Amino acid sequence: MPHPNVDARISAIAESQIMYRDMVPGEIITITAEDAKSGQQKSFQIRIVETRPVPGKNLVEATFEFWKGRFNFWLPNKAGTKAIKRGTLMESGLSAWWIPAFQLRLVGFGGIGQGRDYSFDDVSGQYQQIIIAHNISSIVSERPDKPIRNLPSTSKHLAAIKKTLTEFEAMVDSSLPEAIVLSDDPILKGKLTRKLAEYRQRLETNQRPGRQSGTYCKIEVLTRLLQDERIAPVLLREQFKDQPWFTAEDFRNACGVISDYCSSGGKNTCGGTGLK
Repeated sequence: MPHPNVDARISAIAESQIMYRDMVPGEIITITAEDAKSGQQKSFQIRIVETRPVPGKNLVEATFEFWKGRFNFWLPNKAGTKAIKRGTLMESGLSAWWIPAFQLRLVGFGGIGQGRDYSFDDVSGQYQQIIIAHNISSIVSERPDKPIRNLPSTSKHLAAIKKTLTEFEAMVDSSLPEAIVLSDDPILKGKLTRKLAEYRQRLETNQRPGRQSGTYCKIEVLTRLLQDERIAPVLLREQFKDQPWFTAEDFRNACGVISDYCSSGGKNTCGGTGLK
């Protein structure tokens, strides 16, 4: 069934995938994609260890085990390559076009898609360590004839993710500005008001909130600043941290960008459209 509000060509690609909700423990998936070192199409296998519902959301996530294959993955933004040993556990990630550049994204369908790239999150329990299968040309699934009883436990893996996430968030908190203050300059207020409208226009209805964290964080931080004229990011973080779109890194970046808009007009920001 085609996805609503999606171009027919993209929808056809979205249908050529294996959904997390349809995966079963012990299932082996063979993925053929571009090897990061040779540039040739090569195959590797992952095994489904566990699937589980995401608390409070109508979503399913999965834990995978690297099963077989001499394959080199891209690190984010093509910042090097990485091979994975058999038995390495990793989490379900992002299915999109050309993830290394974070361009032409097609996300939110909840599976691994042919004709796209795929990121594996939290590899070996390390929060936000992402490895990318680029330019997937084939996905083949083999389900076990009977339930597999010797699958590895995910308890240590998930505990390691939680530990590294806690450490990362503590580091983020220590780098947040003490306060962001909006001056009485009407020209700056006008620019920030137009910036808020731009951020809202960036939201895409076909993406899950968690995949648009950066935009949501900027919207919420800037909305509060225009409303209150002075905000304390550490206190604001406590209000936002349970939202489905929140990530600590994107919140830190949003605070840094908007703080710089207030202090220098955006002279120290890199990339983006800036203040017009």
